Amino acid sequence: MSDPQFRWWQTGIVYQIYPRSFQDSNGDGVGDLPGIVSRLDYLVDLDVDAIWISPFYKSPMADFGYDVADYCDVDPIFGTLADFDHLLEEAHARGIKVIIDWVPNHTSSEHPWFLESRSSRDNPKRDWYIWRDAKPDGSRPNNWGSIFGGPAWEWDEATQQYYYHYFVKGQPDLNWANPEVVKAMTDVLRFWLQRGVDGFRMDVVYLLAKYPGMPDNPINPDATPLNENDIFGVQHHVYDSIQPEVHRYTRMFRQITDQYGDTVIVGEVWEDDLNEWIKFYGPEGDEIQPPVQLPPDAAPRSGTPAWLARRSMSSRTRCLSSRGPTTSSAITTAPVRRPASAVRRRRASPKCCCSPYAARRRCIRATNWAWRRRKSRASSGSIHGNQPRHHARRLPHADAVGRFSICRVQHGRAVAPCASRSHMAQRRGDVG
Repeated sequence: MSDPQFRWWQTGIVYQIYPRSFQDSNGDGVGDLPGIVSRLDYLVDLDVDAIWISPFYKSPMADFGYDVADYCDVDPIFGTLADFDHLLEEAHARGIKVIIDWVPNHTSSEHPWFLESRSSRDNPKRDWYIWRDAKPDGSRPNNWGSIFGGPAWEWDEATQQYYYHYFVKGQPDLNWANPEVVKAMTDVLRFWLQRGVDGFRMDVVYLLAKYPGMPDNPINPDATPLNENDIFGVQHHVYDSIQPEVHRYTRMFRQITDQYGDTVIVGEVWEDDLNEWIKFYGPEGDEIQPPVQLPPDAAPRSGTPAWLARRSMSSRTRCLSSRGPTTSSAITTAPVRRPASAVRRRRASPKCCCSPYAARRRCIRATNWAWRRRKSRASSGSIHGNQPRHHARRLPHADAVGRFSICRVQHGRAVAPCASRSHMAQRRGDVG
């Protein structure tokens, strides 16, 4: 029974599913939405309260689904919209909430919006993305770098301008200063809310606003580049990251989702300054609920999440005093490492997709009230002893500031951090 003091997302267990590697239902080697449906009873056995599904939209997969070519349809490798509706119906029938990933900062370069935008300078959708002329000497508009390495500007020969991409060149950034973009993207939220989803994990939501004029970022003299292509890692991200205008957008998202009942929006926010990070809750608790961070050992070299890096009581109490104990929730990942022998012993079900992203499945666990509830239930025998279960121990990165943690699991066992770190290293040129 839930505590009336808390909402479901504050005390529940949320299991992240990376569709490609979760469960293959048709034997093509790729996990899919019907595969998730087939495992819902397994998730019930794990006492899961909600599932968080990584992107399943139409995509050329330049960044494993985070390059979206159609926000309102399912990629055929994962199924159809009818399959998603069936998944939603079956999950809700079992009392499981459904959170989906939403990628508002950028689209795929194959999205129809971008194809129109790059077709000519006078196309009505030209200003839906960020286009700039070269400098008089022919160089790029500014010194901003892509987080995956190299410059963040790509030259378009047809229209003789650069477009901006914070990630790979196949992920052009949307121009959120354009009201038409705001309307189109908030319509996407309404599309999924009307289908019945219970919330969104909003990818890199802190990047939506750019500083007017987009001046050069200052160079960080103390930074050590990862390689000669690491432009991003040697800069102070003053102008290409969190800007005050972003809070207008996150407040708008909250207003929209609040119209659809007991929903949740989780925002990915990377910020070193704790005072800036806290602002994403909103002055009246009317923005993100809660922000999401990663642990210091998974953070890029250019920054470590502030509330995790600052373990002093003063940092914790500042957050608690600012937001209050029932709203000071934060999500973080807590990798659980396995010995090499355990990796060698790993076996996969014949029907389970075996991509290198298998370890991206995660389980968000409550680490305060809900953790104590779970431990109590386990000791009383209310959790069946012969069923897979999460480790009943407090994870190392949980503290008074964060009510939730994530551990990666596979078939009920804690597993190693996902392969995406090596994937990013390849993108940035660290490995061959």
